Amino acid sequence: MENSGSLLNQIKYIVTRVASKERFLSPSEMLFLSVFVLSAIIISGIKAQILHTTPLWDTNVNYTHADRFNAAGAALSQVVKRLGSFGQTGDANVANSLHFYEALANYNIITHQRNLSETTMSYWRSEILIVWNGPDDTLNGCLREIIQKGYTAIRAYLSLGEDYFLDRAKEYWETANHYTITDSDLQSERNSIKNISLPQTCGTESENYSLGGAVFQNGLRQSSVIDIYDTAYFFLFSSILASSETPANSSYVSAARASLHFVVKQPLGLVLYKFVDSAFGSMDCENITIISPGGTSVAGFVIEGLSILAVLEDDKDLHKLLLETIQQSFNITGWPSPTGILSNYHNWTIPGPSRMPELFPDMMAWDIDFVRGLAVAYRNATSLPSDVRDAIKAFLGVQYNAVRNQAHVGDNLYDGSWQDPLLRTYSPSFDVVNQSFAAQVLIDGIDIFDEPTPPPSSSSRVPVATLVGSIVGGVLFLAILIALAFFFYRRRQSAAADSHMNYFPSFFFSSSAIFVGPNIEVTPFEWDPEWYHDRPIQNTKKQPLSVDQNLNREPVPAPGEQPVVSTPPIDDNSDSPPEYRSQ
Repeated sequence: MENSGSLLNQIKYIVTRVASKERFLSPSEMLFLSVFVLSAIIISGIKAQILHTTPLWDTNVNYTHADRFNAAGAALSQVVKRLGSFGQTGDANVANSLHFYEALANYNIITHQRNLSETTMSYWRSEILIVWNGPDDTLNGCLREIIQKGYTAIRAYLSLGEDYFLDRAKEYWETANHYTITDSDLQSERNSIKNISLPQTCGTESENYSLGGAVFQNGLRQSSVIDIYDTAYFFLFSSILASSETPANSSYVSAARASLHFVVKQPLGLVLYKFVDSAFGSMDCENITIISPGGTSVAGFVIEGLSILAVLEDDKDLHKLLLETIQQSFNITGWPSPTGILSNYHNWTIPGPSRMPELFPDMMAWDIDFVRGLAVAYRNATSLPSDVRDAIKAFLGVQYNAVRNQAHVGDNLYDGSWQDPLLRTYSPSFDVVNQSFAAQVLIDGIDIFDEPTPPPSSSSRVPVATLVGSIVGGVLFLAILIALAFFFYRRRQSAAADSHMNYFPSFFFSSSAIFVGPNIEVTPFEWDPEWYHDRPIQNTKKQPLSVDQNLNREPVPAPGEQPVVSTPPIDDNSDSPPEYRSQ
């Protein structure tokens, strides 16, 4: 063979010979080409693995659909039986009650039910509506609570179909939008509400970016703090609000795109941006790097929002950004843990660099937003590559098993930590936040996982390493035999030409000349189609149904499964949790 200057030239030379009239390759060429092809297959398989797991990852969910349905309802019932007047959870923090109503809305959406519709309405009518009253108004408190109320309201609308919730969501969006930096604010270098000036761009000279779409952290007129958490949350809120009507409102779509553009310029929410007024009244962009407890929340907001907006707009760039965000999140070094289980609970007591308690005196954040974002992506973004969807499913399986097996403290109550029970620092008493977050994981598990299949007998199991080694060894052995066969064939052909004998080598057709063995039997991989159907968020308005506190509507069972009977699904008047039975 000619002396090639590089590996690429060598491959090109072999391919050219195969395509030309010189159809047979030498044994060395055959061996080289076989090894190259096999290596390419192995390398491509390694690259396709976007989620690096260990044997400690418990990814297989072995609970039946009926059991998963019952567990989610029972977890919510523990909150329902403790609700006070007007549907209040009894927690002084309004945000904590909202976590429960978020989970309840998602439960109704997935199961196609209308549980606690009257209770939900009573809660919202008792809440004080915070709206923007003009430039002279100084809105105290965090914008985060306003955005969370709007997000929860739009989820209630999608689950119950009542226009009241849609109107409330729009009012909260208008309030938050007034504290969002617009293009006109940048042109005038001043926000109409804030008593501060604005720089048109931030960042370095080589990598600067616009502040358009950024959301101020609070409503104080002199405050110049921008939090990526709030901006990502507003992006999600705008995206889901845009998808709630047909056709989509262009104002919500534009706001979502602007906030997304600002967030994606930052490293997955691990940086908090604070703008400090100088002595001359101008502003400098000062980056304060911290270990943000909201880092996974920001990634979750972006993933969930992109799963909605990309499908709504049918935008290839947004689909690509969604894929990249998921891959980057999975590939963060040292995260989540050796077992793959998220800690779920974070607060400012975590050791690390500088903290900003003056801005967030009671700041707490959780990993549930990331888990929920992946679940929405799995349902909505069906165009994601199959290996990415498999990785999402495996990751969610780990969290689901952790909540069921490690966070459970008995009587359908759940702890705030999903990791090893021996590492718990929280008492096993009822907490509405812990219970709501655990319920959300259980709710996402209702329709994502397949029905469990009976495990194969231990005698028929083949170790993975043995199976892979046998396949690789067999392929290489076969390649060598083929190369030798061609080598002997060329020698016979050459000898036949010299002796002017016109016949084909008989050994090439002999059944006893060459045996390839021993036979390697590989159990084929059998794929069970998923029983469920994706249920993307409906864009059309639902027709109001009759208000019923305890509507006994059952979920659609998996193929071959007996119907599930709930008696009742969730009882907001009972002192004891309902029982869920599969007949």
